[in-house]
Amino acid sequence: MSRAVGNFVHRRRFPMASLRTIACLLTLATAMPAVLGAALSTPPTTSFDPSDPYGQCGGINWTGTTTCQDGWYCLYLDPERSFCLPDGVSIPEAPGQS
Repeated sequence: MSRAVGNFVHRRRFPMASLRTIACLLTLATAMPAVLGAALSTPPTTSFDPSDPYGQCGGINWTGTTTCQDGWYCLYLDPERSFCLPDGVSIPEAPGQS
């Protein structure tokens, strides 16, 4: 942009931070379709097969199966962990818990 001021032409200069920001945004804009395309075309990794004996079957951010093999059940331990145990087997509670 420029404008005439008297006999001089005044050119507006943009700060370097603005030019860096524009360059960064242009880079992101050109890379975004490839990144989004790869993310959208990748199938989820969730498995529907039962967990292995003593394997994890649940918990926060757990993306695997939440079922156990026949004769096994999924025991909740805490918000982050659940494991497959044989039917009829349990973990005793720690003293002082009820």
